[in-house]
Amino acid sequence: MSRPDAALGLLEVRGMTAAVGAADAMAKAAPVDIGGPALIGDGLVTLFVLGEISAVGEALEAGARTAERIGRLLACRLIGRPSPDLAGLFCIDDTPP
Repeated sequence: MSRPDAALGLLEVRGMTAAVGAADAMAKAAPVDIGGPALIGDGLVTLFVLGEISAVGEALEAGARTAERIGRLLACRLIGRPSPDLAGLFCIDDTPP
């Protein structure tokens, strides 16, 4: 994640069905790498999205729309040029797509 155009996106939803639907929408919307799911507990699921800033933004919008449509979107966050330490914190692969 040390590239200047790199981004990390996080999408949190309630339920695995919503997570799968959101991941599918994100994968179809933009060329990104999707990590997770991180099972938080209480039915909360977080997906991680890696790629170029614009692609991650497009993917998050698509995933959020899908989850929101069924009332399961909880949070959505885009982090441009994230600290390299975040990859280790979340145990995600930071190899460029």
